[in-house]
Amino acid sequence: MTQVTHYGNILDNVLDNAIICHGCNKKGSMGKGIALLIKQKYHKAYKDYLNAYNTNGLGLGTVIFSHIRDFLFIANAVTQDKYWSPGDSNSVVYADYDAIRKCFKTIAAFSKEQKLPVHYPMVGAGLAKGNWNIINKIICEELDGIEHHLWILQ
Repeated sequence: MTQVTHYGNILDNVLDNAIICHGCNKKGSMGKGIALLIKQKYHKAYKDYLNAYNTNGLGLGTVIFSHIRDFLFIANAVTQDKYWSPGDSNSVVYADYDAIRKCFKTIAAFSKEQKLPVHYPMVGAGLAKGNWNIINKIICEELDGIEHHLWILQ
């Protein structure tokens, strides 16, 4: 299946029958961007992520799934090692392309098992500064044959 593109806030528009994916770091922090919004709206997703961090640590390419309600899951995809901090160069890329591929491979398997479509923002291309052309190609390859939706915030 091809990617369907929507414009708007993913969290205001996708409320059920979906797996909502977002990229996060392996440091136990969801303090900026879509991760912060998910933490605020779906606190269980943050609790599950933090529990995984405190229990085993988080490895790149790990996905922590949170069951929010009947047919809604949040996929906390660990796609970056670090996050921006003051003093970092503007050229630092935090997105890890191999981790993104590994995460979306896991998400694809989960989507098939749950029979739910996958919804995601521009994972890794915002605060993580990854190249969206590269990331989008990876996501589309891994979600091939699965209903999937890109949400672009305007």
